[in-house]
Amino acid sequence: MLFAAAFSLQDILRTAAAFAAMCAVSSAVYIINDIADREEDKTNPLKRRRPIASGAVSVRSAAFCAA
Repeated sequence: MLFAAAFSLQDILRTAAAFAAMCAVSSAVYIINDIADREEDKTNPLKRRRPIASGAVSVRSAAFCAA
């Protein structure tokens, strides 16, 4: 879009939608990873304070957000 030097509203909206989708997918992957690693994270002095490992956020709630 930058190199074409043509900015239409449709192009801007498509780019914004693609950016939002990429952010949502990457966030879901991080949440799934935190769910999978929660038992190991509970024993780690730095990671034990993460919301899922500490129990502040339930696995069910985190999985719902990832979905």
